[in-house]
Amino acid sequence: MDLTKEALDYLAERGIRPEERKLKINGQEYIIDKNGEPVLVEPVIYKAKEPIRLNTLSGLVDYIKSNIDDFDDLILHVVDEKLVELKGKLQPNGDRELLAIATAIVPEFDFDSYMDIESFNIALQSQFVKTDDRDILLKVVGNLKEDNVRSTGDDGISQAV
Repeated sequence: MDLTKEALDYLAERGIRPEERKLKINGQEYIIDKNGEPVLVEPVIYKAKEPIRLNTLSGLVDYIKSNIDDFDDLILHVVDEKLVELKGKLQPNGDRELLAIATAIVPEFDFDSYMDIESFNIALQSQFVKTDDRDILLKVVGNLKEDNVRSTGDDGISQAV
């Protein structure tokens, strides 16, 4: 077993070291393969990965603090009130890698359209902050009744046919 170790050590000493395998010819990099032939090193083409999608700003902050992707340069781009993007370092093509997107889940409330009493009651309770005005509206909505109202009239003149 001693002889095997010595043989491996000898071969390791005689072999080409990793730093000796690289060559630069006419501005292009080559690596010497196991047969001693130079092989052109192709440039790596940047391919963007799919960004992480989040729904809260606190989730975005936690992602940044975790440093999972080993961030170097970060840019936080506030697009509008519903969308915030986290971008990474500048890529060779001039763009920045999109790392994460935080999209707010905003409840929709149609102020300009009819809403039945039950839907309005649920919307008031789930989508609005508790205030005195909201409580008054809830009391009003709770006292409303939906009935079919019919009115008939008679002019007092009967006609016989």
